[in-house]
Amino acid sequence: MNRFTRFLVILAALMAVFFLFQWVRGFFADDIASRIADEEPFSIRFAIQGEGGELLSHARLMMYPAEKKAAFYFLNTRSHFPDEEENISKMTPFAADRFRQWVGSGADYNMYFSERNFARFVDFLGGLRVFLPQPVTIKESRFQYPHGIQFFPGGQAMEFAHGTIPLEKGSDHLAQMDRLFRTESILMNLLWQMPEKQELLEKEGVGAFLHGLAETDLTVEEFTSLWTYFATEEDLDVFVLETPLQFEDDPKNPYEKRLAVNQERCEEHYQKFIQEMKSGALDTASFPMDVQNGTERGGLAGRVKQFLHGSGTEVLYADNYDLKPLPESVVLERSGSFSVARRMGYKTGRERDHVFFLRQPLDISGTFILGDDFQIKDLKY
Repeated sequence: MNRFTRFLVILAALMAVFFLFQWVRGFFADDIASRIADEEPFSIRFAIQGEGGELLSHARLMMYPAEKKAAFYFLNTRSHFPDEEENISKMTPFAADRFRQWVGSGADYNMYFSERNFARFVDFLGGLRVFLPQPVTIKESRFQYPHGIQFFPGGQAMEFAHGTIPLEKGSDHLAQMDRLFRTESILMNLLWQMPEKQELLEKEGVGAFLHGLAETDLTVEEFTSLWTYFATEEDLDVFVLETPLQFEDDPKNPYEKRLAVNQERCEEHYQKFIQEMKSGALDTASFPMDVQNGTERGGLAGRVKQFLHGSGTEVLYADNYDLKPLPESVVLERSGSFSVARRMGYKTGRERDHVFFLRQPLDISGTFILGDDFQIKDLKY
């Protein structure tokens, strides 16, 4: 037996062992449930791809059951790695994953969706609600995006997440950043509203159907356990992180800037999150906010600002909401944190179904927009 033949025999044996392991694991194991019960951290490579294979969304989902924390660490797929000419959107999810060098470990599992199948996933779960403080325009849109509380079926959620907004010439890089913020907003709203889906997830056959929409090495049981965890763990905090970017001149267009991943800062960015998680700072960090009056009652935003200041909440601005009257008061969480969303909801007296995520990194973590249903007695110290 020559060397090449021996190599083929060994390779075949390894492949056989691997597939046997996967087959046995599929019948007898639920590693996700075990890891959660044992409070063992794990991570998942997450991606949504266009029908032509374009990488629309890419993240490492990192789970920390002991701390009851989860973090989506996103790549902006319209950016590029410094040593690559093409954008990340042209790469496969596996090739685009450089998180190992930033977070110190490879992905334990993979979960990929086509855009169409993730839309079906959202539809099967009953769609999701979002709040738009201003009307939004998406190029070549099939849907309308007026302001206010909106219901998005799956197709609209995907268009909102991945569509392009029209901007002035020379601002393509801003449109690329805004697209990722909308992607994060859709995912955070979906997860925030997952407790409403618990009864559906527990029905026979639902987990298997949803599992069939994904390309994943998770078994049906593991896939179901993961989504059920999001739906049932009341204390779970989910956070959004992003790989730091830098601007550079676009060699193909002297009038444009393009985005590059700042790999030197990626590990530093992750380590800061871990330190804050371990120290408990994520649970106690201040959340500067603004208040906007969506009613015809004059001076109401100022009164709410004064009250919240007195209760220890930092309110930077109090102003009028442009599109009056607003029937129902809402909280908009901007920073990408369940922890902040919960605390803002409590302080303002808003129930979970009137707290929404709209990612837009600003000097504030969130916005409280007063509607006609608001009463001062709703606020809490």
